[in-house]
Amino acid sequence: MAGNDYWVLKTDYTSAVIKELPPGGPEAFILDRGERVAQLFPPDATVRFSEDYPTRRKVCDFMSTIFGAHIVSAKVKRILEEQGANNCEFIPLTILDHKSKLASKEHFLLNVLGHVEAVDMERSQVVMNSILKDRIGNFEHMVLDRAAIPPNAVIFRLSRKRDEFLVNQATYDALTKEGITGLKCFQADGWDGMDIY
Repeated sequence: MAGNDYWVLKTDYTSAVIKELPPGGPEAFILDRGERVAQLFPPDATVRFSEDYPTRRKVCDFMSTIFGAHIVSAKVKRILEEQGANNCEFIPLTILDHKSKLASKEHFLLNVLGHVEAVDMERSQVVMNSILKDRIGNFEHMVLDRAAIPPNAVIFRLSRKRDEFLVNQATYDALTKEGITGLKCFQADGWDGMDIY
C-alpha cells in the first residue's frame, strides 16, 4: 500500500448513538467552520445515548453520532497527537447512558481546525449541495488533488464537504495497529460516499 494514501474516517455503527450535541453548546453547523469552539461549550459538557437506539449501548473509541462530527476516546486523542496533529481541538465530554448513568468521562468532541481544498473537482464525480452551491452534497467517486494537501497533514477536513475528515496513511496505520474500536475507514481515492459496507 502506498505511503501517501489517505483514508476517510467513518464509524462502524457498533457503538451507542449520540444524537445531539451538549445542551448549552453551539449548534452543529458551527462545527463545520473548522474554527475553535471550545469556549462555546459549557464546562460540564454532557451528551447522552440516543433513546432512538435503545439496544445500542457499547462505548467505543469512535462513537456513532448523527450531527456530522466525531466523538473520540482519550486513546484516539493520544494517537493523533503522537502523529503530530496540531490542528485539532479536543473538547472534553461526559457521556451518559440511556438511564443517565455515567458511560465515559474520557471522550472528546474532535474539532478539526481549518479545511483543505483536497478534492479534484474535474476528475471526481459528485452531487453538489442544492443550497450551498459551492459545497458537495454527496460523492459518487472521489479523486484527491494531492498537490493541494499539505505534506504534513495528519488529519484534515474537506473544504467542499466539511463533515468529511481524512487521515494520512501513517495515522490510519497507527489507529488500526492499536485496535481502535468503532472506526471504519475507506480509501479516499475512488470512495463512492457510502459508509455502510
